[in-house]
Amino acid sequence: MKRNHKSMAGAALTAGLTALALAGCTVGPVTLPDVNIDLGFLKGIGIVTTSVADAEAAIRDVHECGVDPAELVEQGTLTVGLLPSNSAPFNATKQDGSRAGIDVEVAYAMADHVGLPVKFVTVSSASTSLGVDCDVVMGVPTSDAASSTDAVVLGDYAESAIGVFGRGKQGQFSASDLAGKTVGVQPGSVSERALSNANTGCVEQSFTNINEAMSALGSGAIDAVVCDAYAGCYLAVDYDGVALLGTLDSPVALGVAVSSSKTTLANSVQSAIDAVQSNGQLDIIKSRWVGQVGTLTSTSMLPGLEASAAAQDPEAAPTE
Repeated sequence: MKRNHKSMAGAALTAGLTALALAGCTVGPVTLPDVNIDLGFLKGIGIVTTSVADAEAAIRDVHECGVDPAELVEQGTLTVGLLPSNSAPFNATKQDGSRAGIDVEVAYAMADHVGLPVKFVTVSSASTSLGVDCDVVMGVPTSDAASSTDAVVLGDYAESAIGVFGRGKQGQFSASDLAGKTVGVQPGSVSERALSNANTGCVEQSFTNINEAMSALGSGAIDAVVCDAYAGCYLAVDYDGVALLGTLDSPVALGVAVSSSKTTLANSVQSAIDAVQSNGQLDIIKSRWVGQVGTLTSTSMLPGLEASAAAQDPEAAPTE
């Protein structure tokens, strides 16, 4: 039996910071660049608020902007770069052209604390876009900061990982339990390559998209699904008993990239991210999209897998 995203989101918001706008958008059908996942069923999910513009303005009014205008690509606005590779549930485009997703909502909340209105642009990478096309880039692996002298990655509001979904709970399922089981995958994806590299002895079954695979898992036609962890968590909420059992790789934390030369901007963004992560806003935002997934760490890997066994393959195809 399917569960209702709308009622779950409403309960979470009622329990928390109900008037913080949290991106302020009513999510409708979306089109997803560079991802083969149909999230058309998002129609009807939303929250009822006062005017979004009024709500955002009210929050910004209590936060004095401490960013030097000279450090912004567009004065008076925080221009936020979104990576097309970070697709739903991180970033999706609604039918009216507006944005939705975890990256979008975190950016709105962060901008409110910085004290600036937000503008979104699509960028190819942080290294080529910071300070030119945008002020910050969402969803950048924190590990990238170690290899860059031009940017810093602040916060760690989400994770990138390849998830294994089935019936059960994390910690109660090991890699050896996949032996002989039928596992749904999207052919040509990073997840399929990782599953093959893990050598679990499972039987792979191909599906056109993750939705079809999750539906088959929900009906009991297959035993498990391997796909992007956050995309899978979003879809799994609709099926009773289906949950993230663990990951095939060691999760990589995602944060906000800022040019290291923009001192006041970096300081303001760091303070804003700290606030969003500590005051409950991040928990509410994530619960709207992926339920109570918590923070994925190296301990989230399926027991019996070495960190290197299913590591991301640079030769693999793009994500689902």
